[in-house]
Amino acid sequence: MYIAEGFFGRRESRALRILHSIVLDGWSAGSWYAVNMARQLNMLGHDNLFVCRPACRTQREAALAGLEIHDRINLERKNPLAVVANLSALGRLLLDWKPDVICAHWGEDHSYWGTIKALYRHPAPLVRVRALDPKPPNAHRLSRWLHERQTRLVITSNSFLRDCYLRQFNLAQDQVRLIPPGLDFAEYRDIPVGPPAGSPFKSKTPIVGVLARFSPVKGHHVFFQAARLIAARFPEVHFLLAGFASELKTADLERMAAAAGVAELTEIIGERTGPSAPIVVRFDVGVVSSVYSESVSRALMENLAAGVPVVATAVGGVPDILREGDFGILIQPEAPEELADGVLQLLLDDRRRRAYGHAGREFIRDKRTWAQAAQAFAEALAGIV
Repeated sequence: MYIAEGFFGRRESRALRILHSIVLDGWSAGSWYAVNMARQLNMLGHDNLFVCRPACRTQREAALAGLEIHDRINLERKNPLAVVANLSALGRLLLDWKPDVICAHWGEDHSYWGTIKALYRHPAPLVRVRALDPKPPNAHRLSRWLHERQTRLVITSNSFLRDCYLRQFNLAQDQVRLIPPGLDFAEYRDIPVGPPAGSPFKSKTPIVGVLARFSPVKGHHVFFQAARLIAARFPEVHFLLAGFASELKTADLERMAAAAGVAELTEIIGERTGPSAPIVVRFDVGVVSSVYSESVSRALMENLAAGVPVVATAVGGVPDILREGDFGILIQPEAPEELADGVLQLLLDDRRRRAYGHAGREFIRDKRTWAQAAQAFAEALAGIV
């Protein structure tokens, strides 16, 4: 038993045994959501087992989070013998660990655990957790069987995905829950909001920043087109881009900056490690220029937590956040002129920039912490067990 702080006050709740499964090899929004949610559920007193691939970043991050790990099954193997072996191994794990609920954080995991439930007729409810890319789910016959017959609950990280599941499957409203992620606000609590008194910017030159992995979906090409327009109107501006190599490398971003004529105004921090706060706190204006993705909008939340006003594209979960209050400007993707105009509006309006920064920080502190997200997640699971 543990004490839960719910809508109706403090109450005793049974600790759950929760099996989280994610076979993704790399590190994604879905991995980040899964690892942090399991860590917070541990802190609430639940038992969590994290099933993942061995020797990958997701496994390493789960270990750093102090999670109990089972990494002896590779569900991405597709040959028939491997599939049979995986089904047998998952069946043994199910019988040995005896979970109260199974959370599948990736498509392959969902398919395997749905099949296992059908074969073993195990009573533990299956939950599909979607916190990866905001791509609508497939609605073919097998997917319908999996979602409508084998899955008890779908949890999504943004309203776009929630609406897709309700539209494409025969699921009741209470079978699809929106539970966005949170942040550890403690990392940002002592960061001062805005520039020092008497100064319009945090340093001698205003900084417009982007925090994102180096990938085409993050819209760096759009950002640099906008940067050329911004620099023409506001010559003292500088641009700071921080992230890590993915489909694009640091050299690719350097070429984009040179082509836009802003290479001398641009700093690029590649292979970023450690907390984001020391980087984001340097921004006077933050930018999310994504043309796709943003299922959890982590970079957007980190900007807001640091008191940085933002200009962000209306993709994935971004609109869910920016429609909550006055702390940023929402624009269309692939629109460099609109992006430049939004940034310039904030650079040229000190009062608005400060007000947006304070409002965004309060929003994250009051409504988007991991503790709040995990409490909602735990209550959703308790309701189906």
